[in-house]
Amino acid sequence: MRGALIALLFLASCMKADMRRPGEWIEARARADARANALIEGSRFDEALGIADSLIAAGENDSRTLGQKARALGGLGREDEAIAVFEEALLADYESCENHLHFANYLMRLGKTGRAQTEFMEAKRFCEGKYDPLIYRNLAVAGIKLDKRDLARRYVEEGLGRDANDPYLNGLKGMLIARENPAAAESLFVKSRSLGGAPPEFLVQYGLLLINEGRPLEAAGVLDEASRLRPGDRQIAIYLAEALDRAGDYDGASAILDDLLAGGDEAEVRKLLARVRFHKGDYERALKLYMKLDQSPEVLDRIAMCLHNLGRTDEAIPWARKALAERSDWPQGMINLAVMLASRGDLDEAASLLERALSIEPDNVSARANLDRLEEAKKKQPRRK
Repeated sequence: MRGALIALLFLASCMKADMRRPGEWIEARARADARANALIEGSRFDEALGIADSLIAAGENDSRTLGQKARALGGLGREDEAIAVFEEALLADYESCENHLHFANYLMRLGKTGRAQTEFMEAKRFCEGKYDPLIYRNLAVAGIKLDKRDLARRYVEEGLGRDANDPYLNGLKGMLIARENPAAAESLFVKSRSLGGAPPEFLVQYGLLLINEGRPLEAAGVLDEASRLRPGDRQIAIYLAEALDRAGDYDGASAILDDLLAGGDEAEVRKLLARVRFHKGDYERALKLYMKLDQSPEVLDRIAMCLHNLGRTDEAIPWARKALAERSDWPQGMINLAVMLASRGDLDEAASLLERALSIEPDNVSARANLDRLEEAKKKQPRRK
């Protein structure tokens, strides 16, 4: 109510059409427009709505004012009203570039991707190249969300044809080609960062690409930058902890994951923290975490390995057997159980497990090395009389 009153007083002081010459009226209207737009940009949506409503009450029920009202309603979370007023604004002037663009952006935020894509296409028709990079990047994002990656890539290429140095378009292209051409994707991510406009989502994709390429320390730097740009994002924090774990910074990874657990318990976070503690050699604390997780074959195997590394091999072996019973064709589980059996002298069963692992993965280096060591150990055993 107070915002509307302020708006009415503002208009009363500058927009009395019957007392002003046309030039003065136009100037006053321009000031009102500028004020409404500034309030919207500053997220002061109540005040912006008050100005728009006052303009409409004064007879200025045009496309521009309706568009401002729609944006203010959208900012206030009044979704149905905002959509209705955007549609009214476009009926008043269908060739309004800005209204198509603002409506499309609003629809994207609501998750109405298909309809947003249509509005971006209309904006492309009427904006006459003014917002080409922005429109093409949003069309590409809509294509990705609709799982139309070929279409998204076409829009990216068209956008880069208009501005080869748009950081967002370069980053989008990097995301789209990361699987088929990691080296080219990395170059595009680097270019996007150097242009000063790489948003967090591109930095995350770049960080994941570096993790997958076995460069976790570099990945941690990129993901830390993404985390600073989007503080409080749990998924980015998890990715950063993963990179630090792989880089051997177990304390750094643990600190991030402990903070996440303090903010809300999640099985994914507990599982990653257990793995970090296991890699650090803190088997006792890792075991406590693994024991509280759902007992998948992988978790059962980790429980067994923790017990084994704590010198409790007889307790470990039943856990390892249970893991293999649930996943009978798992070479790594066979290797781990073989190591435990060999450590207490059960060399024949250990060798049999390693041979099974090699029958599934003939190039498994760990299985081959362990089997060779077993064969040497068996040769050195005294023969029974």
